[in-house]
This record gives sequence, C-alpha cells and structure tokens, in this order.
Amino acid sequence: MILVIVTVNYGDPSDTLTLLESVLGADLDETTYFVVVDNGSTEADRNALFNGFDSVFKYIGESKNVIVIANETNLGFSGGNNVGIKYALENLNAEYVWLLNNDTTLDNMAIRKMREHISKNKKTIIGSTIVDEQSNRIQCLGGAELDKYTFTGKYVGLGMNVNDVSIMEADATAAKFDYIHGASLLIPREVLHRIGYLDERYFLYYEEVDYCLAASREGIHLTWAKDVFITHKEGSSINGGSYKKKRSSLSEYHSTRSFLLFVMKWYPRRFTTLLIIRIISKTLINIYKGRFYLIATNFKASLSVIRGGN
Repeated sequence: MILVIVTVNYGDPSDTLTLLESVLGADLDETTYFVVVDNGSTEADRNALFNGFDSVFKYIGESKNVIVIANETNLGFSGGNNVGIKYALENLNAEYVWLLNNDTTLDNMAIRKMREHISKNKKTIIGSTIVDEQSNRIQCLGGAELDKYTFTGKYVGLGMNVNDVSIMEADATAAKFDYIHGASLLIPREVLHRIGYLDERYFLYYEEVDYCLAASREGIHLTWAKDVFITHKEGSSINGGSYKKKRSSLSEYHSTRSFLLFVMKWYPRRFTTLLIIRIISKTLINIYKGRFYLIATNFKASLSVIRGGN
C-alpha cells in the first residue's frame, strides 16, 4: 500500500521542518512518501526550507521518500495541494493521499495506526484526532458538523480532554460528520478519480467542506481514525508560520470569499440572504472588536464573488 503525505509550505518554513521531523520519526518506510509543495515563497524562505531539509538529512541520513516541489506562484491551499496530489498519483502511484497542514505534527505511531485504519476502511475519506497545541485539549475528533442555516462548522469533540478519546465510539462519532477537518484529510485514489481534485476557486477555507459534501453525495463515507493523533497550531499556516492574535486581512478576505463561493455553488437560492447576513454580522463584529481595518476587507471579498461568481 503506497501512502503519500502531502503538505503545503508558504513563507517561514519552521513549521514545515517540524512536521518533517515528526513524519520521519513515525515510521516513514519505503511505501510511505512525504511530498512538500512550496507555494511561491520568497527566495529567502525557500532557501531556508531547503537548508533546513539538508540539516535534517545530515543528521538522519538522506531519504528518497521525501520530495520537495517548488511552485513559482502561490496557488492557494487547494491549488498547492492539487500539485502534490497530482504528483503522488502520477509519479508515486499513490493508493492513498494524506493531506496534512504544515502546522501539524504526527504522533510517532500515527502512520502505523493510519495504515491499520485504512485496511478496514479502504474506500472512505478519513479524519484524525486533532489536538490543539496550546491547550492540549481536543480541537476535533476527525470531522465537523455543518450548520444547515449558517453553513458554519462545529468541530465534533471540541474542548474535550484527550484522555476521554478512548471511550468514544468511532462509528457513532463519524456519523455526525458533514466534513473532515482539513488539517488532516486522507483520500483514497479511487475517491480522487471519482470526485476529482480540490476546487481551486477556494484559495483558503471551505475546500474540505466542498470536497466532502461532493463525496458524500456520491455515497462515499467519512470515517474517523480515533487513535491517529495529530497536534495542530490553528491559524499558523495562514499567518506566515507563526501565531498572531491580530486577525489578518488575508484570513478575513478568504474566509468571507470562500463562504460565499460555497453557498453560491451548493445553495444558490439562499445566496442573497446569506450575503446580506454575512456583511451585516461581520461589520458589527469587527466594529465591536475594534477591527475597523477588516470592514472594507469583507466588502471587497463580497464584491469579488458578486462580480466574478467564482
């Protein structure tokens, strides 16, 4: 079974290098590959990425199962991952592609446990147990529920104690999923051939929601590998590889834009209503929180969807 892990790097490579070390420490054997797609980083950041890889390999030895692909421009989260997915399918004959955010790290048993789960769930999209790095509590038990009125997600198990995961029933938990958390999303080759790649109109956000909804409508199940533990830095991949308390304009713009694209694609009759609600609610929230610099950002994102429709 050929398993290919794909991650996208943009900017500061420190998180990606930490992920690399965790992957190498989690039984990266001859049938498991790690593909890093650098998404149009600056020359300095890209050089830092390559130098970091060289330093790791000097310590542990060269690995032919680690591949770096350099994009000339930033293709967004979907576009960057699609480059890695295509390489995995066409060059590595991947049977399963595991998309990981670059701000995640793997438990040292994660790859082995994921392979065990795959052997029992060969044609399903698989999520992992995701632990918040700062609080050390559950961020998500594999997937999330999608509110049918606001189309916002609610992570299953959010805030739980990590020690309580063992008592959760996997199938009953996965039955709640509308989509798998995008920080750890494993897709079989058969599903990729059937559903296709990620929709690149989503530069950031909603790409995993869109993909899982398309898969579910084709009868493909979503499952949870409960004993595959992933630690996640929420938001660091958006903010250039480090935590920032101040919400970035990039994050705000694509959060609104991708939300509206999602509604337009899947629920077009409700687009106008949700567009108005989104603009009003975001404006009031940003005024209340003193984030006046984001008000125009939301209007700009809304207009881009209205004018372009994509």
